[in-house]
Amino acid sequence: MRSSLVSIFSYCLLAGICWLGLLGCSPNPLNDLSAEDSKVFITNYDDTVNFSNYRTFSIPDSVEVIYNDRYGLSADNFDLAFLGRIRASMQDRGYTEVERVDTPELGINVMYVQQVQTGVTVNPYYYGSGYWGYGGGYYYPSYYSYYQVSDSYWYIELLDLKNAARNGNKVKVIWAAQVRGDGLGTNPNGMIDAIFAQSPYLKKE
Repeated sequence: MRSSLVSIFSYCLLAGICWLGLLGCSPNPLNDLSAEDSKVFITNYDDTVNFSNYRTFSIPDSVEVIYNDRYGLSADNFDLAFLGRIRASMQDRGYTEVERVDTPELGINVMYVQQVQTGVTVNPYYYGSGYWGYGGGYYYPSYYSYYQVSDSYWYIELLDLKNAARNGNKVKVIWAAQVRGDGLGTNPNGMIDAIFAQSPYLKKE
């Protein structure tokens, strides 16, 4: 009986080792993704809105940069290319760009958001099971592990300026898009083209 149990245990142990070996050799598909393949495009809109009822839009000449609780503006070459592609895409959909002072019916906000959070965890040196004769439990002093989580993304929103007065001078967001993933500082045309491709309803005609 004991011999049978040992044989069964040995077989299970060998099978487990082989399984772990296979897992270790299996490629992780996420590691093979390029920066472009890793991007995620999220769009959302107010389905009560008829976007063909709007004619004009205005877009700023800089990107709002939000880093945790800090705020600033940026207009480097990449930002200008990003804004320019949005402008061209809106025009391709039949909208006419006007200056902000000319009472546009749609306003566009473009933001680059980066949120960084740092935290600390406390771990004891040793969790005693009683094996060494000191009883069970945590024993100090402790060591500290620090971690940092960073989340960056592009955020674009379309504002209904046409009906702001009717809504109690409150500006309503009627469309929004996010771009997340790696390579957020490359290929602005590809990112903008992707979010507009997901928004066929966003057009004048």
